[in-house]
Amino acid sequence: MYLDQVVHVVNRTLDPKDVTFDGRPYVLRPGYCFDRDKTGELKLDENGKPAVVPANKNGEPSKDGVPYAEPMLTQVAKKAIQLHPLMGSQDPMMAHPDEFLVGIVEEPEKWPISFLWEGEATELIDRSRLPGHRQSIVHVAQRGRRVVKKKQRDPKTKRVIGADSRSRERFTNEPMDGFNQNSLVGATRS
Repeated sequence: MYLDQVVHVVNRTLDPKDVTFDGRPYVLRPGYCFDRDKTGELKLDENGKPAVVPANKNGEPSKDGVPYAEPMLTQVAKKAIQLHPLMGSQDPMMAHPDEFLVGIVEEPEKWPISFLWEGEATELIDRSRLPGHRQSIVHVAQRGRRVVKKKQRDPKTKRVIGADSRSRERFTNEPMDGFNQNSLVGATRS
């Protein structure tokens, strides 16, 4: 598949998915929707879950039974796949997830287009594949924002002054006699 080729991408879920490629935002419309009867009530499948059917461009049940596929360039489609893995689907011993929330019509065996429930997993790996003592997880709430510390620069050389002797030695020509490890600025001469 060439990078400038147009392919058809299917969002395998019930919710729209956002994709940003090369600074441009794209929205993948849902390829599936809930099936409703004439009164607007949800139909149920044999398992008692709401029945899901392929959707058309407007988000209504498709008359031909084919999910809506968004045309886009191959490189944008690959980025959409990469950005939307199925949480909880990655084997802990592998580098990449097993399933994705986006599929390609032209390559259904590699990128399937069938419906997929998103699930409740909050992380990429499937903890059920780990040993018993590593299967439980505790989520830690984090608040606030990331603070980036401003780096100190040597006024003569305009280079960053490091906190350890190796970086100080690398960026200045001063000898390391009497170097103060607790100081960011560094050396004092005796």
